[in-house]
Amino acid sequence: MSLVTGMHHITVCAGGAQEDVDFLTQVFGQRLIKQTVLFDGRYAHYHLYYANANAEPGSVYTTFPYNRVQGRPGSGQISATAYSVPKGTAKFWVDHLNRHNVEHGGIQERGFHGPVLSVREVAETERFFVDARGFRKTGVEGAHHRFEIGEGGAARTVVLVHEPDRPSGSWTFGAGTAHHMALNVANDEALGEQKNLYEELGYTDCSEIKDRNYFHSIYCRCPGGILVECAATAEGAFARDEPFEQLGTHMLLPPWFEARRAEIMAMLEPIQVPENDQPVGDPVVIPVAAPAGSEPASTAPGVTPSRRTSALFIGGDRPQ
Repeated sequence: MSLVTGMHHITVCAGGAQEDVDFLTQVFGQRLIKQTVLFDGRYAHYHLYYANANAEPGSVYTTFPYNRVQGRPGSGQISATAYSVPKGTAKFWVDHLNRHNVEHGGIQERGFHGPVLSVREVAETERFFVDARGFRKTGVEGAHHRFEIGEGGAARTVVLVHEPDRPSGSWTFGAGTAHHMALNVANDEALGEQKNLYEELGYTDCSEIKDRNYFHSIYCRCPGGILVECAATAEGAFARDEPFEQLGTHMLLPPWFEARRAEIMAMLEPIQVPENDQPVGDPVVIPVAAPAGSEPASTAPGVTPSRRTSALFIGGDRPQ
């Protein structure tokens, strides 16, 4: 039985922060559910989280507005994210994108909704997703190879696109490129088991378990070059540090950065959250917030999530 249940989130490197907020909330209609910063590195820049109204794993799309360095698109990256839309609304979305002057490829028949991963060779990346992740291959159409987990469909589908002549893209943070995809696992115990599975199969470059405040994660780069995360939602989820109805309305720093709030905020581009960025109706499930200052949820036996407790920030998000 697979430890992976589907998608958790996709993370990309955008350009300007306000431009990112406006596009994803006003054009794509996602809800900004969290303003925070990158937990790693010496440069302070935003980590923004978007999702559906209920902030459910599988609908989460996160961005690092990152103007310091321009990314290099290529193989070994997420090349596209395919969104699910209600049946019969494709023409609406074409017209909607046209009204906002958004470049697009028009209506296409591809049969998937999830990340599209560019690889120069398929076989070893296929082995990784099947043997180490529990996906099954469900179709091939030209250069596109479809893999699904569980029942398949929305948020349970990954597509590899075979592009043997495409140069490798950059792996670092860089504006205009995707950074990683994250798959959902049930809890910290499953996260520890997934890490063990990687090592049993020989994928020994898996990271330690990292504390991302709202979830715990491990990272492993697949043979095709794409960085793949596994994430287990922590107690309280995105509402562990602010009420559900206020998600995304204020900058929230992890407890270990809070004492340096003024320094960090001075390095960031100010952003304005749209007034209509609010949930619609009652959520299906309202996460219970953890008490202020509480520790992360318990992890798999013998495993302690890493947490950065200090940082020497030397700059913000300014082009080099």
